[in-house]
Amino acid sequence: MKKIATILAGALIIALIPSCKKENSGDSSEVNNLSTTYKALVINVTATWCHYCGTSGVQAFDKVFTDYPYQVVGIGVHSADDISVSSSTTAVNKFKSSFGISGIPAFVVNSTKSQYAYSTVNADLNAALLATTTAKAGIGLAKVVSGSVITVKYKVKAFSDYADGMKLAIYALKHDIVNDQTYDKPSGGQDQRAWTHNYVFMGTPDGDFSDIWGTTLSASTIAKNTEFEGEARFTVPEGVDAESLTFAGVLWSSKTKGTAPTIAPNEMINSNIIERPSSEQ
Repeated sequence: MKKIATILAGALIIALIPSCKKENSGDSSEVNNLSTTYKALVINVTATWCHYCGTSGVQAFDKVFTDYPYQVVGIGVHSADDISVSSSTTAVNKFKSSFGISGIPAFVVNSTKSQYAYSTVNADLNAALLATTTAKAGIGLAKVVSGSVITVKYKVKAFSDYADGMKLAIYALKHDIVNDQTYDKPSGGQDQRAWTHNYVFMGTPDGDFSDIWGTTLSASTIAKNTEFEGEARFTVPEGVDAESLTFAGVLWSSKTKGTAPTIAPNEMINSNIIERPSSEQ
């Protein structure tokens, strides 16, 4: 069984992603990088004006990728600071409310709120990776840049029967944003220092992908070997270089947990990312 979904989004749109193999950047007209391994997801809610974020939060986020190479996809959700884009405000607020985040820095591992201390994030990541040694589904993505428009093709394949249904979300990310970050000085008081921010969340697509949880591939049981294919078209925000954007794709369970407004997907099924050719994700 194969479902083909084509999404042509207009205004602020952004693209899909996968690529478990570091040698494949995903910059191709064909989807040939369907992931077969599991990657955990780490969301860091942060801000450049937040001194706690500059003292421990950004360091913990960066350390994740050093300690877990090729095993983690990251999303840096910046809250009302000078590197976030105004068009992403609604999505940022929904991330925070869905996971019950009131203060920052804050971390989410897969679909559960964690603590900003690296020891806790590390323990939660270890538990997540040990609990899911075999991927339940894979994501493959390819992007093609044409001026200010990025077309992203995607392919999702179920590796086993999955009862809760699946949603596919797409997040636009940007690397290498150097900006002053507030932090606490050891001698007391606060100061700023230049920090290179990576995996910075730049927004979600319009149309069926506009919600942070993405679009529904199936709301019911998905049989093993079922495939979903489609494409999305994204208009790059003004002032952003299209080539500088990378994209993360996340498969969420259609089943949710919690009560309003703290409602989030019950499970993060798998994630993947299109990286820069020189990067080692």
